Amino acid sequence: MKKTAIALALAGLVAVPTIAAADTTVYGSVRISENYGKLEFNEDPFTGQTRDDVKGWDVQNNSSRLGFKGSEDLGNGLSAIYHYEFGVNPADGVTIGGTNNRLAYAGLKGGWGQVTMGTQWNPYYFAVGGEVDVFNGFYSANGYYEAAGFNELDSTRSGNQILYQSPSFGNFTLHAGILTDRGGNTGVDQYQVAGIYDNGSLFLGAAYRGLDGDSTTQGIEKQRAKDEGLCQGGPAQDVRCFLNTKNVNQYGLQARYQFGFGLGLAGSWQRVKQSGVAKWNTYDVVANYDFGNNTARVGWFKAKNDDGIEQDNDGWIIGLQHRMSKRTRVWAEYGQTSFDQNATVAGAIDTDSLLDKNKNFSLGMRHSF
Repeated sequence: MKKTAIALALAGLVAVPTIAAADTTVYGSVRISENYGKLEFNEDPFTGQTRDDVKGWDVQNNSSRLGFKGSEDLGNGLSAIYHYEFGVNPADGVTIGGTNNRLAYAGLKGGWGQVTMGTQWNPYYFAVGGEVDVFNGFYSANGYYEAAGFNELDSTRSGNQILYQSPSFGNFTLHAGILTDRGGNTGVDQYQVAGIYDNGSLFLGAAYRGLDGDSTTQGIEKQRAKDEGLCQGGPAQDVRCFLNTKNVNQYGLQARYQFGFGLGLAGSWQRVKQSGVAKWNTYDVVANYDFGNNTARVGWFKAKNDDGIEQDNDGWIIGLQHRMSKRTRVWAEYGQTSFDQNATVAGAIDTDSLLDKNKNFSLGMRHSF
C-alpha cells in the first residue's frame, strides 16, 4: 500500500508540470563545427612589404540556441503569445541570457493578425535575406550581411520593436514595425515594412527599412558621449562626438523557386543608402540540389559601392549537407571572400586596407530537439 501511495505521489509531481506547460514548447539546437580560416594580404604599395597570412583552426559555435514559446487561449478567437530564445555557446562553455538573448517578446494574436513587442526578427531579413542565408557555417559568404556591416545595422533581429503581421491572404502576408527609444532617443528610430508571398515552391519578398541616424551603432555611441557631457566643445571632446550618424534607407527584393526534381534557386538584391555618405548594392545567388538524404549548395555574392570608391566585396561558397535523421545533420563547407582596397570585414573597416582574401573551411554538426 505504501509503495502504491509513493508511486501515485511521484506520478502527480510529474504530471503537474506537464499540465502547466501544456501550451509551452521547449526546443533547442546545438550547432558546432571545426573551422579553418586564412586571411591573405596584399603588398603594401608604400613600403613594398607584405603582411604574413593569418591562419588557424578553431572550434566554432554556429548560432546554437535554447528556446521557449507558447500561447494561451483568451477566448473569442484571441490568444496571448510569447517567445523567449537564448543563445548558447557549446564551443567555449554554455552561456545563457545576458547579451545572448536572441528573442524575447510577447503579444496578441487573432483573426486580424498579430501584434508583438520586444526583441524580434526583422521582417526585412525574412523578405530580403532569409532564403539566401541557408548555409550552416558561421562564416558563410553573404551579401546581405555585408550591407549590414557597411552601415552597422541590426541585420537579423532588433530590440525595442513593435511588429504587426497580417493574416495570410492567399499565401501573402504583410509585415510592418517600428523601433522606438533606442539608445535613449525619443521618437521612432527604425521603421520597416515587408510583403511576403510563399506557397511552398515559390517565394517572393520585398521590403523597405529606414533608420534614424541616431539608431545606428555609431549613433548610439555618439548619444552616450553626449549624455556623459563629453560633447560640449573644446579640445576635451570625446572622439565619439564626431561619429557619422547620417540616416540610412534600405530596400530590397528576394525570390526563390523549388523545382520538383530537387533543384532550388534563390536570389536577392538590396540597395543601401546612407545620407551624405555612400550607396551600396548587394547581390546574392544560391542554388541547391537535394538527392537522397543529401543537399549540395553553391552560392555567390557581390557587394558594390556606387561612389567610385574601391570598397567592393565578392565571394562564393560551396557545401554538402547530409541528414542523418530528422533532427541531426552534418556538413562540410568551403568559401572565400575577396576584398578591394578599403573594403569592410564583418562590419569593420580594414584599417590597413591590405586584406586580399578571407578563406574558410567548416566541418560541422547540428542536432535539434
